[in-house]
Amino acid sequence: MHSTLTPNFLDRPLEGDGHGRVLIPDGLYTAQIKDWRTFRYMGDPRVEFSFEILEGDYVRTPVGFFTGVKQLIGKESTKGEFVPAGRQSNLGKAIRSVEQLSGHKPTFRKLIEVTWEIQVITIKMDAQKQPLNEADWYSKVTRIRPISLSDW
Repeated sequence: MHSTLTPNFLDRPLEGDGHGRVLIPDGLYTAQIKDWRTFRYMGDPRVEFSFEILEGDYVRTPVGFFTGVKQLIGKESTKGEFVPAGRQSNLGKAIRSVEQLSGHKPTFRKLIEVTWEIQVITIKMDAQKQPLNEADWYSKVTRIRPISLSDW
């Protein structure tokens, strides 16, 4: 993937960060990317991909996957454009995994069509390592692995 690529994620704006976070059991799920947003976390540019679970008791449940990026383009949380981070970032590793599975570098449009195995964990501490109240615990994706590609 070229570092000059600034995808606009299917030409649609992102919604703000008003959505709540879900809490589901830790484990592995099958999911696809359904949404995304860009933002800054402690000054660093980030993207959150919202994966939607495809099967089981939590079908259609969204859960977030956070990754760093090199640069955000435009206003945070209103546009999904960014310059991807390097090969060692969570996103870089995911892109390389899809490349290995498909045999060629994926576009972002293709990345969204991938079916992923996601590993979900429960977050019980805030960014300052302080315990959250149990009512504030939430789930997030810590690892993603491509398991199938559609129409490649």
